[in-house]
Amino acid sequence: MGLDPARVNRLDWLVCAQNRASTESYADGTAPHGSAFLIGRVCGTTHVSAESGKKRYRIDISEYAHISDQPDVWEGSAILSTTRRLPSCP
Repeated sequence: MGLDPARVNRLDWLVCAQNRASTESYADGTAPHGSAFLIGRVCGTTHVSAESGKKRYRIDISEYAHISDQPDVWEGSAILSTTRRLPSCP
């Protein structure tokens, strides 16, 4: 199951967690596996091309903060929860 832009656009915040098992060239993070390293205010999604032909989306954020010392927040799946939109984020 891929990312559902309509569902993401109903969220207020995004928490990014480190996946040290990724083999992607851009996956060069240094945080421990499964730990949170960034929180951002969601303001939309953008369709981006993918070489594989799959639909891929970028989650756009208007503000962010780096966080630390938040271990084991990711268990290997994307879990989305719906919250109200903030008026300052279009």
